[in-house]
Amino acid sequence: MVIDSNGLATAVWVRGITVESSTSLNSGTWTVPVSVSEAQMADSPQITVAPSGLVTAVWVRVLGPNNIVESSTSLSGGAWSAPVVLSPFPGNATDPQLTVDGNGLVAAVWNDRDDGHIASSTALNGGAWTPPVNISATAVRPFTPQIAADPSGLVTAVWSSYDGLFDVSMVQASTSLNGGTWTQPVQLSKPGQDSYQAQVGVTANGLATAVWNSDVNSDSRIQSSSSLSGAAWSSPVGHAVSGDSAGDPHISASPSGLTLVTWVEGFGGPNRAEVSSSADGTTWSTPVSLSADGVSAHAARIAANSTGLTTAVFAADNGTDTIIQSSTSVDGVSWSAPVDVSESGHNAQDPHVVLDSHGLSTAVWDRFDASNTIVQSSSSVAPIVEPAPTPSSTPGTPSAEPRLAATGVNGIESGLLAAAAALLALIGAGVVVTTRYRRSE
Repeated sequence: MVIDSNGLATAVWVRGITVESSTSLNSGTWTVPVSVSEAQMADSPQITVAPSGLVTAVWVRVLGPNNIVESSTSLSGGAWSAPVVLSPFPGNATDPQLTVDGNGLVAAVWNDRDDGHIASSTALNGGAWTPPVNISATAVRPFTPQIAADPSGLVTAVWSSYDGLFDVSMVQASTSLNGGTWTQPVQLSKPGQDSYQAQVGVTANGLATAVWNSDVNSDSRIQSSSSLSGAAWSSPVGHAVSGDSAGDPHISASPSGLTLVTWVEGFGGPNRAEVSSSADGTTWSTPVSLSADGVSAHAARIAANSTGLTTAVFAADNGTDTIIQSSTSVDGVSWSAPVDVSESGHNAQDPHVVLDSHGLSTAVWDRFDASNTIVQSSSSVAPIVEPAPTPSSTPGTPSAEPRLAATGVNGIESGLLAAAAALLALIGAGVVVTTRYRRSE
């Protein structure tokens, strides 16, 4: 889901085999869903919105043995354009991701499995997409690309690939300014350490930070590296301090200049949702546990706005059910005690959160209602506790993992779920959108 500067929220998801969309203006009634893709097998939709209000969506279309990346655009809630193909056909393209800069230049990346590289294409303000280019150079079997842009037009992409020496994966990065030539990829992770699950975020002042998992001495560790405006990347720094294994890193780059990283730590016992923040990408605050002692937490996600307000959500096992909880911070260092967001009674999972400039947080998650999996949502103005979720989907319809993004920023995705996205309004009361999902390899 994305929201433009006028308060128009746009959601996309997969229903059956088709990508669909709906819009809502300033938390008003959602429009009747319309088809974005053709009525053929579609998967993995992603969405972004330019400052002009132009929304761009990409997804994977399955055509027999081929997977191709397609795209469509919609201006301010208007009709969606006819889908166009970005990736080669025949081909096997997966894991598409999107971002947009302050000038309306949209950049897409995906994994071209046939040719064994990460590919990219750009389009300016709804114009034609450029021919795809290889941005991973000679990387060996690259996978799970992520992408982010700063307002000036500097785009940063990260991915994992095998090093060809130790047969372990490493994290690499490349940048492109205003749609120009991509730089030669550089390695961010330490040699010989199996590194994966890379994520990237870019602040408004151009500080790009990548975060990833690295296997160190038989344990999993969270590491990160930063680059200001395309300069050299810093040496990797570690985040987990307890000595426990850690994983599932996610990142949020605040418009205020603060970068925040969440992860889960303590595998083998009660898992803790942890968070740390940095203003320069090098010096990080002491990690703080978001979850309560004795509660096993997972899937921590985070969002921040231009005022420095931050909201984190995570799934927590309370001994009976798995529920979604939330914590807030005004400085990225001190955090409130967790509060329940979802209802007890059935398991909830896969939380995501966005935060607008007025301090309104919206969280979405999957929840099993004893018959079906539905997507639920709840909104709160910090520090008020989120209200109970209000279903709006038709009972009996399976649903998908939600994916969210703030204006102009790609959604935080791991690439492990090539799923339909059910995405909800950033401003307004809780709603539920129902879709069907499929897992990829």
